[in-house]
Amino acid sequence: WRVRLDARHYIALAPLPDPATVAAGTDLSLPASLAGRLDIGYMRPYGNADATPLERRFFIGGPNSLRGWATNQAGPGRLEGEQSLAVGGQVRFESNLEYRFPMVNKLSGGLFLDLGNTWSTLRSVRVDELRLAGGYGLRYNTLIGPIRFDFGYRFYDPAEPDISSSAFGLNVNRRWHLFRIRPFKIGAEPSKGGFQFHISIGHAF
Repeated sequence: WRVRLDARHYIALAPLPDPATVAAGTDLSLPASLAGRLDIGYMRPYGNADATPLERRFFIGGPNSLRGWATNQAGPGRLEGEQSLAVGGQVRFESNLEYRFPMVNKLSGGLFLDLGNTWSTLRSVRVDELRLAGGYGLRYNTLIGPIRFDFGYRFYDPAEPDISSSAFGLNVNRRWHLFRIRPFKIGAEPSKGGFQFHISIGHAF
């Protein structure tokens, strides 16, 4: 069985556009707003099963989740050869905050912070394993919703070694990426820059 709570809240920071102009397609600009989400889930194996089936587990990461990671890649995994495969978890916690603002005509922007992770069991949940990502994006507003381009970066990644290294004269834990941003290296692995680029339709939440 499983239970999941997905709570969302939106605050308009400017007057909403006239519904008539939106319906006519003459004004697709969106007012500045602040959007937040809290997504919590828990599951247990059914009956005498020892583990939840892989396809039923919680996964996290991607354009509508933690945007510093590829789809479903921010969570427990296993190595098969040289490839890391996501295995999901039975516990999930995710919190997102996004500031959305108009730019020019049908173009708008967004600044976001994403926090969360999944764990295999309730007892294995640790606060210092929460993953943190942030970034910015562009939205081209259409009648079917915004076409979204998001550029996320991993600020804190517990998958990194828990050791310290020197950065700008400071002794910084390698799990924090704030002091070693490499903007021209995009990839799924932290050693390749920690950036992730997403293209999707509709808001993240």
